[in-house]
Amino acid sequence: MPWEVEVLFASTARHEARSEGITQTKELVPMRYQVAYYFMITDPVKFINAVQFSGFKYTVEDFKNYVSPIVDQAVSQVLNLVSLNEVYANLHKVTDAVTASLRSFLDEVGVHLITCRIVRLEPEDETMRRVVQFMALGLDVNTAIRLGSRR
Repeated sequence: MPWEVEVLFASTARHEARSEGITQTKELVPMRYQVAYYFMITDPVKFINAVQFSGFKYTVEDFKNYVSPIVDQAVSQVLNLVSLNEVYANLHKVTDAVTASLRSFLDEVGVHLITCRIVRLEPEDETMRRVVQFMALGLDVNTAIRLGSRR
């Protein structure tokens, strides 16, 4: 047989992936985050040439693992400069930073980012989560800490 033929298929449908991780605020409070992003492959040739396949197929999970370091870096760049009191007020900055980073990176590999949003952003520690919730209700820091540490 003189020719070798490879058949490649790239789905151009809309896909969803979620990246999650842990970063920290300015006061070094660990924050757990989850980012959902929706994308579609617009240039299959560019995509197939850019990503490295580890088997016979490349799944959305593989793509999520490929993109997660970019998401982590973008979330960390904003949250590392924000205090715990200002995290939720600056949520739009986190979303904008992640969207900008992902869009520029994904354009290079033939993928169009449809939208991106922060699904979850909360302190990793349960007690700290409760303190932040009490502070959001308008309680002062000392009262929130006293109430947050009760079980």
